[in-house]
Amino acid sequence: MAQYTYRAKDRIGKMYRGKIEASDKAVAMEELKRRGVIILSLEEKRNTFLNQEIYLGNPVKHVDFVIYCRQFATLIRAGVPIVEANRILAEQTENRALKKALMEITIKLKKGIPFSQAVVEQKFFPPFFINMIRAGEESGKMDETLERIAYYFEKQHDTREKVKSAMTYPVAVGLIAIIVVGFLLKFVVPRFVGMFEQMHAELPAITRFVLALSQSVERQWFLWLLGMALIVLLFIALKRTAQGSYWLDYLKLKIPVFGKLNQKGAIAQLTRTLASLYG
Repeated sequence: MAQYTYRAKDRIGKMYRGKIEASDKAVAMEELKRRGVIILSLEEKRNTFLNQEIYLGNPVKHVDFVIYCRQFATLIRAGVPIVEANRILAEQTENRALKKALMEITIKLKKGIPFSQAVVEQKFFPPFFINMIRAGEESGKMDETLERIAYYFEKQHDTREKVKSAMTYPVAVGLIAIIVVGFLLKFVVPRFVGMFEQMHAELPAITRFVLALSQSVERQWFLWLLGMALIVLLFIALKRTAQGSYWLDYLKLKIPVFGKLNQKGAIAQLTRTLASLYG
């Protein structure tokens, strides 16, 4: 998909400037003409290092995808053709990644490619969505299928939000505790070192450990930061592999308190999926 910048005017002379995404310039011109405007200029926007879009993680938020599913189901049930429904939603959404994906899907649909095949190349569409769409195409009940898909992802989003809400407080307390401990080890505990040295007393093992840890944090703080950064990068790398993702999910179920919440969330998703498939 290429991006084009355009200048155009309508029949009463009102000027328009904007951007449009299309597979080529001819398709972009066709889309602008369909909107009823007179094209004054249309130029392709070249991607450079400075203007290219960079996405970290999933470019489409779960809530945006849920809204798309509900709006798409509503349009189809109202009798709007699939091609037109995708085009309308592509124009309305503010998420650039979702807009780009829907425009690509619309172009493929115009070429006669089935909807289930058109969405396969878009990575953020989950397998459940694709398989349900395929089943809806085969059964001829696309409107009912989309209603079930929308209901499924709405409930999934509600469950996620409840789990996040339940985990927010303990996670916040844990982060604050880590910050406080780090502050004490870096700025407070070192002040007691000289006092303990003057006492020449035999200190308990736990006290000696805290003092040694404090000195390490004070003198080698950059190594501690580097170590934490490496742990985060390792976590991300493991998450992107099948085996690593499996073990991380396994550990999530074993964490005290949080494990139970994750387990209940997974069970809720499983039962909801089964209900959608057999309901």
